This record gives sequence, C-alpha cells and structure tokens, in this order.
Amino acid sequence: MKTNEFEEFLRERHMEECPGTKDFLIEDFERWISYLDIDQWLNYGEWFGNLKAKKEAEKGIERLQKIKI
Repeated sequence: MKTNEFEEFLRERHMEECPGTKDFLIEDFERWISYLDIDQWLNYGEWFGNLKAKKEAEKGIERLQKIKI
C-alpha cells in the first residue's frame, strides 16, 4: 500500500463534505483533519479498508474471468 493513499482518500472525503475553492482547500483540509475525533478516524479507516478490499476482490475476479477452463 502506498503511504499517501489514505491521505488522498481523506482529501476526497474533505472535498465532498466541505466543497470550496481550490485556494482554500489545503488550509481547510489541514483544519478539517485536525478536528476529526477518534470515532471519525476509525470510520474513515474502516471505509478506506473496505474500499481497498473491494478493489482487490474485483481484481481477483477479473483474473479468474480471464482464465478459461
């Protein structure tokens, strides 16, 4: 796993939840992330993990579909 994938995921969540101009997104993201409580961190972590697992499962299905038995 790339180290910045989770941060990118959080940036996407931030843009969805707090839309704004691009100029303010970096500062706003830093402020937004600093106010997340432990439950929010856990929820985002679980969401991210579920998305990663889904992507890996889809890749596995694609590989199996390519195998002709």
